[in-house]
Amino acid sequence: MPDSDTAAFTSTIEIEEVGTVFGHWRNTRGTAETPSGRFRELIFRDQEVDPIYGVIRGNVLRSVLPMENFTNGDRVFLCRLAFHGPFVSIDRPLFYKRSHPKNRYLNFRDRMAWYNPDAKGKATFPNWLELFSICNAVMAAPISLQERLRCGATIVHWGMRYAPNLAKDLLAAAASFGGQGRHRVRTYNWE
Repeated sequence: MPDSDTAAFTSTIEIEEVGTVFGHWRNTRGTAETPSGRFRELIFRDQEVDPIYGVIRGNVLRSVLPMENFTNGDRVFLCRLAFHGPFVSIDRPLFYKRSHPKNRYLNFRDRMAWYNPDAKGKATFPNWLELFSICNAVMAAPISLQERLRCGATIVHWGMRYAPNLAKDLLAAAASFGGQGRHRVRTYNWE
């Protein structure tokens, strides 16, 4: 891996509970030439975060904030790493990702409770936490002003794309503070 590269990861084979292969893909996100290009490739939720399972250069890993404890904290962490240099995607399937019913979360608030069991049933604002962390990552990045402005434009696009999710966080919090959330019993898929 050249000195300018930050991380390396392989293609992924997805397997079911019993080991049956049902998917194979190669992710190339995070490999763009510019920091803003890598940020744009990684920040949106339309892809897997496979680079997190790769090999990360130690000096870069020690120079960024640790992965934060919220839904999509891994995605923001990858962006922090990508500001230091491109990732290398190896077209060889060496990573086996097991999927089963207990590791799929469709509701972000349920996922927040997985990250922090004390948050179960409480207002957590997962989308807002992600947005604030994204902004912080760009402000702390070792990039030029021009690159920072390009990343800012991507954040605006992110905010518009996920505005319904941001609004949903506020509505869920209002419902829980208004008493409606206290009477609802939730079953989480790890129980």
